[in-house]
Amino acid sequence: ADSKLEQYYQREKQQEMSTQNLQNQLFDAKNEIQKASSEIGSTSRDLLEANEALERMQQAFDEKASHCKNLEKDRDGVQREVAFLSGKLEESSRNQEILRSQRFESESKVLEFQERINALESKNVKLREYARRLSCKCDEWESSWIEQSKIIMELTKGRTTALD
Repeated sequence: ADSKLEQYYQREKQQEMSTQNLQNQLFDAKNEIQKASSEIGSTSRDLLEANEALERMQQAFDEKASHCKNLEKDRDGVQREVAFLSGKLEESSRNQEILRSQRFESESKVLEFQERINALESKNVKLREYARRLSCKCDEWESSWIEQSKIIMELTKGRTTALD
C-alpha cells in the first residue's frame, strides 16, 4: 500500500511539474504573442495562430489538471485503505496480546493443577502406606486376640475343672 501511495505521489509531482511546464509554456506563448504583435504588428493571421496555440495549451493544461484531480482521488482512496489496514493491524496486535495473556494464564493454571495433583498423589501414597500398616496391626491384634482368647478359654476350663 505504501508503494502505491508513493507511486501516486510521484505521478502527482510529475503532473505538477508538467502542469508548471505547461503554465510556463503558456506564459512564454503569451509573451511571444505580445512580442510578435508589437514587433510585427497586429496581423489577424498571427493572432489567430497564437490564439489557436494558446487554446491548445489551455486544453492540454485542462487535461493535465483533470488527470491530477483523478490522481488525488486515487491517492485519497489509498490513504483511506492504509488507514483501514492500520486499524486492522492494531486490532490484530491487541488480539495477539490478549491471546498471549490468556495462554500464559492457562499455562500457569496447568502448572498449578499439576502441583496440586502431585501433592495429592503424595498424600495418597502416604495414606495407602498408613492403611497398609493399620491392616498389618489389625492382623497382629486379631492373631493376638485369638491367642489370648484360647489362653483365657483354657484357663477358664482348667479353673472350672479344678472347681468341680
